[in-house]
Parts: sequence; C-alpha cells; structure tokens
Amino acid sequence: MRGIFLCFLLMAAVFAPRAAAAETLTVAVEDISYLPYHGFENGNFVGFAQKLLAAWAEARGDGLSFEPISVKRHVEALAEPGIDLVWPDNPAWRGDEKAALGRPVRYSRIVVSGLKGVLVLHREHPLALAQVSALGTIIGFGNDMARLGIDTQGKQMTETRSLASLVEMLAVNRVDGIFCDLHAADYELRQLNAGVTLDFAVGSPRSASPYRLSTVARPDLIEDFDDWFARNAPTVEHLTKEAFRAGGAS
Repeated sequence: MRGIFLCFLLMAAVFAPRAAAAETLTVAVEDISYLPYHGFENGNFVGFAQKLLAAWAEARGDGLSFEPISVKRHVEALAEPGIDLVWPDNPAWRGDEKAALGRPVRYSRIVVSGLKGVLVLHREHPLALAQVSALGTIIGFGNDMARLGIDTQGKQMTETRSLASLVEMLAVNRVDGIFCDLHAADYELRQLNAGVTLDFAVGSPRSASPYRLSTVARPDLIEDFDDWFARNAPTVEHLTKEAFRAGGAS
C-alpha cells in the first residue's frame, strides 16, 4: 500500500503544472539623468521607471538588470542579443531606423506622458519664442524640435548630455530658453534651490511625449506588463503621484 502511495506522489510531481522559472530581464535604458522619469545615481538606475518595473518584475518573480545606452544607440539596442526591453520608447521616434531592423517593434501601453516645449524663466512678462536668441537642449532632441516646427535658424544653439547642466545654464541666464520636458526641468530646478520657476515661452509649440516600453525579442513581456499595469491601477497611481509633483510652468 505504501508503495502505491509513493508511486502516486511521484506521478503527481511529474505531471503537476510547474511555475515558470525566474528570469533576470535585461532592460536597456537611456544613460541620461531625466528624473523624475529615470536616471542613474552612483551607477544605479533610479526614478519612476525603476520603481514601476521593479514592482512588475517582483510580481512575476523575476529579477531586473538595467543596461545604460546612449540616446543614439536607442534603435540598435532593440536588436542587440540579450536585450529584453528598452525604456523609454515611442512609436514616433526614429521610425525609419526601426523599419530598417526588418523585425516588428512591439510597444507597451502608455506608461506615463511628458510635456515638451521651450521653457523660460518665469517673469511678469514671459519671453516669447521669437525672443529666445540662445536656446539649449539635450543631444538627440533636435528631431523633436524639428517635428514641432521650432525654427532654430538665427538662434545660438547649445547641446548637452546633462539635463542638470542645461537647467543650470538657464537659471544663470547663459541661455534664454531650453527645449526639454517640463517635469524633468522642474525637478532639476528644485535641486538647485534657485528660487525661480518655469514658464513655456509664449508661442512655443508643446508636445505630449508618451513613454512606453518596447521590444523586438520579447513581445510576451509586453503583453504581461500591460496586463499587470491594468490590474494594478492603485500601485501605478501611487508611484506616479509619488514621482510627479506639480510643476511651475503654465
């Protein structure tokens, strides 16, 4: 009798459904500080995206590895062996280069949306876009300005990899305006304790910038993330409110 019972247990163990083995997912992330969205501190990926992805991965029982990439390597990373996901991404970004990959890019639902435009220091009468003679931006953001129809002809242009440096240049009047995301610029300005706030330049086009996850290799992960995102609205809302405070621009 005991032998029959042991045999039954063995068969149950063999044929029972097994949980998926834990993975370490590799996410390629921009190597610029763009807090509160994302950034690096002491070599560690931090910010809203890190917390959100960590909550999702924990629910799956998986680990995460973040690989920093330059903005210019964004499309290349999608096709690199070992890269499971890319953050942030948007179907409107560098479509021709993505098409040249010869493989479909799968995008998640919108995770969070930014708002880009030409920002100036707050004053009683804010500068108009036409009055911005010295304009700064992040390297790689030129396409966004062109897409919005922002004419840079006749303007002294400054490009930098560091948003903190860019915002500091605006705070000390080395440039008249900066083209970047409102939440990210406001975050860096608060770190400076400069006692100033931001406005959009009068007449500056503004662009909502939806940020998503993307992948070529692992569409199954996108499907799983979207499902988790929809089922965990309170967690997503908490993390979003924690990261994004009201900005000073109007």
